[in-house]
Amino acid sequence: MGKDASLVADLPVGNDTFVADLPSTVTDAPSNDLSGGDVPASDSLPRDGAADGLWGCRMDASGPPSCNDSPISSAVMGTCQPNGTCVCASPYVINPSTGRCMYPLRDGSVPSDTGAATVCSGDYTACGCGCCGGVSSTLACYYPSLGENIAAITAQDQATKSATNCDLAGCSRGTRYVCCAEPAPESSSSAAYTAEGYSGGLDHVTISKSGSDCARLSFARPLSGSTSPVRMNLPATWGVVSGEFGLCGDAGTTTQAKGGVGTLALRASGSQCLADLHATLFALAADGTVTASRLDVDGVAVTGLPGNYCP
Repeated sequence: MGKDASLVADLPVGNDTFVADLPSTVTDAPSNDLSGGDVPASDSLPRDGAADGLWGCRMDASGPPSCNDSPISSAVMGTCQPNGTCVCASPYVINPSTGRCMYPLRDGSVPSDTGAATVCSGDYTACGCGCCGGVSSTLACYYPSLGENIAAITAQDQATKSATNCDLAGCSRGTRYVCCAEPAPESSSSAAYTAEGYSGGLDHVTISKSGSDCARLSFARPLSGSTSPVRMNLPATWGVVSGEFGLCGDAGTTTQAKGGVGTLALRASGSQCLADLHATLFALAADGTVTASRLDVDGVAVTGLPGNYCP
């Protein structure tokens, strides 16, 4: 950096020697492995991520007021945590460059007239700081019908790596996300359905299908913190216990569902409890192959559960 002639001219004689003492360049952090677009504005605070600067959120008044990546958005995209990270509300995802919440990235496979993914967009193995060699990744579904896509999953994985001290975290088993796309609904005449229920310590409902394949979904109430991989819209306080499907008959085999989406509605009709179920169950083979089973029925009577036990 050379001397600024106007600056020198304004200084008293004998007081301009400090200009020559300034370094010709200023470097506050190694930058040879960073692209310019990846570096957030510096706030002079150290961090373990990809670049020095403000990343995530600040709980005090000196930081951004929210987890919104876009300051002009009025939506509440996420919530700031005490450790300075953002937890994004659906459907927003972490921007790996800022640690704040943004709209999901567009997939190239997404039609231009919609903001939600409607088709599969490949698969992706999320490793955070890196996957351990010689260990198979855990398989998990992503659902185009819920607006999920590989671009958003990739961004979240990169954000996890940026927010983690990988020298301490080490490698992980990793999660391989495969596409679980819902097939078209089945005709109501293509399968037979039964529903059974009872009330004990919990209320229980199990709906079974018999047709081109056999399937079963079980629910209970009150059930919070369910660990089932089946994600469904359910009546209040109900949860998914399990799902399975496979070939029918004595020689048939069933497979526990490793994913699923859909809706369950329970309604009273006089003394009866009726169930409306529209769901897809998914099984995942070790090689990532996905198989699915549809369950579509309206107004099936839940035997053993009185109408006054329906929501």
